[in-house]
Amino acid sequence: MNTQSFNIASQKFRLGEVWQIKGKIDRAIASYQEALNLQPDYFPAHLKIADLMLQQGNKEKAIDHYRQVSLLDQEKKTYSHRILAKLTKNEVKNPKKTFKIMVYTDNPLVYGAEQVNHSLLCGLQKAGYKVICVTHKSDTYLVQKRKKLGIEHIFLEPDNIYSYNVGLSRVPSAIREPSEPVEIFARNQPDLIIFGNSCPISCLAAREIAMQLEIPYIIIENCADPDWVEQFTPLLDRLPSIYTASQATIAVSEDNLNLLYQLFKLPSKIGTVIYNGRGEQFFLPPNPENRSRIRQDLGIPQDVIVCCTTARLDPVKGYHYQLSAIQQLKNKKIWSKLYFIWAGSGQWEKQLKETAEKLGVSEQVKFLGVREDIPNLLDASDIFILPSEVEGMPLAVMEAMAKGLPVIATAISGTPEELGDTGKLITSPKIDSQKTIQELVETIELWANNSTLRQEIGFACKQRAEKLFQEKQMLEKYLTLVEKILFKEK
Repeated sequence: MNTQSFNIASQKFRLGEVWQIKGKIDRAIASYQEALNLQPDYFPAHLKIADLMLQQGNKEKAIDHYRQVSLLDQEKKTYSHRILAKLTKNEVKNPKKTFKIMVYTDNPLVYGAEQVNHSLLCGLQKAGYKVICVTHKSDTYLVQKRKKLGIEHIFLEPDNIYSYNVGLSRVPSAIREPSEPVEIFARNQPDLIIFGNSCPISCLAAREIAMQLEIPYIIIENCADPDWVEQFTPLLDRLPSIYTASQATIAVSEDNLNLLYQLFKLPSKIGTVIYNGRGEQFFLPPNPENRSRIRQDLGIPQDVIVCCTTARLDPVKGYHYQLSAIQQLKNKKIWSKLYFIWAGSGQWEKQLKETAEKLGVSEQVKFLGVREDIPNLLDASDIFILPSEVEGMPLAVMEAMAKGLPVIATAISGTPEELGDTGKLITSPKIDSQKTIQELVETIELWANNSTLRQEIGFACKQRAEKLFQEKQMLEKYLTLVEKILFKEK
């Protein structure tokens, strides 16, 4: 036993008792937990937390701590074993409640991969599993929603794998440092880990530790950009063994799966595709009241054409191509009837706003920041645009399709597979950016002048989304996979 650690844990425990006497229960629990963080086998702290949790009506957490006390208190000097027996005597046995699933991700924002992780966390909890979210610290609306549902969060130290370059003195800790995931896995003992990756190099050290500890894990690769190969070349040889040891490696499109095979050393015969899906709120019929209210709030006339984009304000999302198209549209007869709403934040926000100002279009290009009410914004819109340079299979396009909007998007990665024969695929800017801009101008002008065409294309988009991209379909596939893995392991 580490004497210094035990002494500090004892001090934290005594502080907890003081807070408890003063009626500051939350502070008391926090102090007892600090004692356990320092000394995990300090069962008096487990006992105090268990008692307080039981008083607060949190039976499940109380049982967890009473179980720990029973394991640590071999001579049964405490009453914990008696309370535990009483609490669990008439408990309806749900085998899923015995399993702890951890969703581990490097994406703390509200876009793409994190939306999928959020859906999985909520779906797994609803199915009866105990779930834990491990991610970088943030206080987004998704985190707030999960906390209200009682989903536990463990926050990682700040890190950025995209800062990695050969020759740099500092390598991101997600790539080089195993101590953080080792501690997290040891303390929480997950039965299954789901790595929700934004890049094939995401959570690299954590995945290696899970492999070494023989903890079952699933990998979800949300994007596979060929440009990453050059950046991460020294790390790619670490991937095959990680993929081979996984219970399943999931790609979000056939194109992404093929890129993983060709460029990121995913072994053959490993890997499958599960399409992402969006919730019921995106499939509801357009709400005229939402449309009118949103337009009024944003100072947009009711009789104009609104083009919507929901994505990070980063270079890869192609907003600068939209601005170039807008510069040309200013000289078209349709210009007075066009407005653009952009929902998102990111590193290019200041630059994009300055460019819009210089072009004299800031009255008709609205920067909305991060929005939680995306379905309402889509109700207020007539056309959806996403001229990205890089994508996996964009959720933003799925959401627009589900709402029945006609979609203009670049023909990159999984987007053609997503749109099928609906919407309008335009040239990738990596092939010919001028052609991308010109096709944007032509399609916006054509669709803005033809409401019947917009409705026909939007209807086809909606039908495809209903068939392929509903959240309940996605969750059914993941829940079936999870159940197969966990009950096989048991």
